[in-house]
Amino acid sequence: MALTGLGLKIDQCDLIWVHVLAKKLDSETRRQWELSCAGSDMPKIKQMKKFLEERSRALEATKDLQLPSIHRKNHQGSSDQSGNSKKDDKETTILQNGRFTVQLPFKPNSQLGDSLAQAKRRFNYLERRLEQNPELKDRYTAFIDEFLDMGHMEYIPPGEIEKPVDSVYYLPHHCVFKEDSTTTKLRVVFDGSATTSTGQSLNDTLMVGPTVQDDLYSIIMRFRFYPIALSADIAKMYRQVALEDKSKDFHRILWRSNKSDEIKHLRMTRVTYGIASSAFHSTRCLNEVANQSKNPMIKESLKNCFYVDDFLGGANDKHEAKKLISDLCEELNSYEFPLRKWTLSNAKIIEGLPEHLREKSDVLELFSDEYKIKALGVSWKPNKDIFLFFNCLTRAETAYKEDYSVHNLKIV
Repeated sequence: MALTGLGLKIDQCDLIWVHVLAKKLDSETRRQWELSCAGSDMPKIKQMKKFLEERSRALEATKDLQLPSIHRKNHQGSSDQSGNSKKDDKETTILQNGRFTVQLPFKPNSQLGDSLAQAKRRFNYLERRLEQNPELKDRYTAFIDEFLDMGHMEYIPPGEIEKPVDSVYYLPHHCVFKEDSTTTKLRVVFDGSATTSTGQSLNDTLMVGPTVQDDLYSIIMRFRFYPIALSADIAKMYRQVALEDKSKDFHRILWRSNKSDEIKHLRMTRVTYGIASSAFHSTRCLNEVANQSKNPMIKESLKNCFYVDDFLGGANDKHEAKKLISDLCEELNSYEFPLRKWTLSNAKIIEGLPEHLREKSDVLELFSDEYKIKALGVSWKPNKDIFLFFNCLTRAETAYKEDYSVHNLKIV
């Protein structure tokens, strides 16, 4: 083949085709693809083909999916011990404290099998890896402990562990590193695409839901319209949405921090990444906050300036910027969606915010012309209000592109 004739190995050709195809995906599909291959050094074209086939089937199944109605739990509605409403079991619910709770949207006639066996095999592999790297083990354990301390995960009572295999799902997990993150460098990734004994995974059985937010391009373009640009994100957005009781059992994991201990069975109490419906659940809830809001400026910001958990908006002057920050934080806090990591193109406004709300707490750094952050994946220097683009090609890659451009190749 022509590419092989250039002296490239087949796996290198795979990487090129994967890169080209990924660029053609819509923003949400590309995001799902990146999550599916997290931890993979060099994704293969076969891996992408399988992903696209599964994604196509999932989208086909959601053509007629209606947005779930929203029910606000009142004081008379019956509830279980976790506070979830039983009256409207098939609806997304807003609890008394403002937090949303949801249930998983299963496709009709889907069938899960045993997931515990594979989860055990992969946990044993993970445990051996952690034992070889004590620092990694400490960071991994701290991450799991944070889930437990915040109530986002719980130990399953012994009497509830044994259930039919099609009514539970065990998520294999591993970790990835995000060195440019200012909050969480290590993140534990949960694999909802691991197949069960029936050949279906949890993600295979779930509807992904429609897109309810604006596309990435429109948000970034709108971000450039304002004299003062603002950026923030919702802290742990997925995990701010609660799971109803039955859905929790499809978010089980295996864990122990000490190899001499018995392996424990745990389950999530909140929506988490790695699950096909999670993006829809969280963005649908955010969209409902906009529907409920009586403030036109907040409604417009929630509808048009959010890409999943990232906010990119703007204001016409300092007074409007301060009011937008205050009102948006107040509105989202009432639904347990705390905004943080604020950055503005006017550093004086940021200086007046509490440190825990800023992207950077160092005042000197806030005023530096070299201060930059990532805004929806693009490097942004807020004090100069400019985007930066870097050429990351190596000399060998550049030489290949130049060589390729001057040859008239016929791929057979």
